[in-house]
Amino acid sequence: EGYRLRIATPHADVEHIWHHFGLTMDQFRSDVKEAMSGSADQTDGKVLLNVDGSFGPATVRRTQQFLGVGVDGIVSNQPVSNKKYLYAAYDGCWEFKASGYAQGSNMVRALQVLIGADQDGWFGQKSVMKLQAFLGVTQDGSMGPETVKAWQTYLNER
Repeated sequence: EGYRLRIATPHADVEHIWHHFGLTMDQFRSDVKEAMSGSADQTDGKVLLNVDGSFGPATVRRTQQFLGVGVDGIVSNQPVSNKKYLYAAYDGCWEFKASGYAQGSNMVRALQVLIGADQDGWFGQKSVMKLQAFLGVTQDGSMGPETVKAWQTYLNER
């Protein structure tokens, strides 16, 4: 009705569709804020991450770029049972599934090669511990902010 009164645009509200994909307006706002706040800066074609401890869109994209896999900003096909080990993983770009996750993620497989973990494409407690050992941080099997900060720093140095 605002459009008919010429006081609004004829846009569609997408939030009613987003919930089917596990997305929310709050997550969208957070993504926009991250993109606009300098969470990822470009220097000579290299993305420099804000070392904030959140494995969000910028960190996923930079990880994909670094590992030489397709860059889509999504860590696909992760078992929902692994979510409890990935405290700092941002739901908007980590795709957790109750079923249909058998193929895993190419990004995760490439990361598992780098850190010397079994290559199943799922980032669970064992992969977290391998990443923590690789980064030289406390090995508690939970990917929290300190582990992600260490990974972001590692990426920024390369």
